[in-house]
Amino acid sequence: EQVRERQSGGSGGQKREDASLAANGLALSNERANASANERANERGNERGNARGNERVHEISSLASIFADGLALSNESANERVDVRGTERASERANGRESADGEADESVNEIANARAKADEKADERGSADARVDERIDERESADERVDERVDEIVDERVDARERADERADERERAHETADERESRGETADASAGLLVGMRVRIEGLRQAVEHNGRVATVQKHLVGDRVKVLFDNGDRLSVKTDNAKADFL
Repeated sequence: EQVRERQSGGSGGQKREDASLAANGLALSNERANASANERANERGNERGNARGNERVHEISSLASIFADGLALSNESANERVDVRGTERASERANGRESADGEADESVNEIANARAKADEKADERGSADARVDERIDERESADERVDERVDEIVDERVDARERADERADERERAHETADERESRGETADASAGLLVGMRVRIEGLRQAVEHNGRVATVQKHLVGDRVKVLFDNGDRLSVKTDNAKADFL
């Protein structure tokens, strides 16, 4: 208003003063405008800051809630995993115990089988010892039989020697008889009679030709012109006196 009044009735100096006042008024107006703008800006900033802060708080609350939910879920999952792991461990331990019990049973069975085999081997050894004893007894019996057989062979040889001596004596007697007959002019022909115990050689057989040439001993006279002879192997044969020739060798 002052500016308008001065503009309407003032001079040049007055105009400058008015201009200065106008400038001051404009500066004041600008300051007020700036202050008002600053206030409104501050208010808007505060409002925006409060809104932003509220949004941030809300976000933080949401994040905290999400974190809490995640933590609860994590705890539940952890508890579930712990339960599952505990169950698995318990199952593993149970299985381990069952496996250990099975292995223990197998070990017990193996020990029992080993003992049974040891008993069987002991029985086999006992049987083997019994068989060894039987074989020893058999050998002793065989030795006894061998000794008996040796004694028998010795006795047989002694008997054979005695029989040989007897035959030698019979031959000597036959030779003496033949010599006596010859000294009396008698013949030693078999047809004239064969003495018991005389050694003769079988000749001229037509049926049992396998006996021809064998030497035997006159055992006894038979009816007619037949005699029974005994071969060295124990065989006996009845022949005519014509088929038994005196053997003086």
